Amino acid sequence: MDLITTNVYSKRLSNHLLICGSCIPQEWPEAVDKLGNNCTILTTCPEAVHMNTIIAKVASMLAKSTITEIDILTKDGSPHCIGLHFSIEWAVKMMKASNVTVRYFVLEHGSLHEISPQKIVEKRHLSK
Repeated sequence: MDLITTNVYSKRLSNHLLICGSCIPQEWPEAVDKLGNNCTILTTCPEAVHMNTIIAKVASMLAKSTITEIDILTKDGSPHCIGLHFSIEWAVKMMKASNVTVRYFVLEHGSLHEISPQKIVEKRHLSK
């Protein structure tokens, strides 16, 4: 499902979201299969959708639903995809959703890597 066009009250949303770059399901379906069990899979492309729109949508979902877990999956090295990690981290922080577990994943040469939340913050704050 497309993140931006999915209604925040959709019955198809579960407590666990996998938000990934739009290219991921087509290019690396095995990674989506590995992470996407028992969760709602949402896609978006930070190259096409401004991060403010992504932040607003995820913040609205957090405000209007019972989300307890979000996984983010993108391609490593993309200057656009890193914005998806920043956007979700910021939406959760903005909504003070400390009850939501967020995990960050990237794919590099087909290999799945989990990234620490601290690394996401460090990459957003370059002076750290």
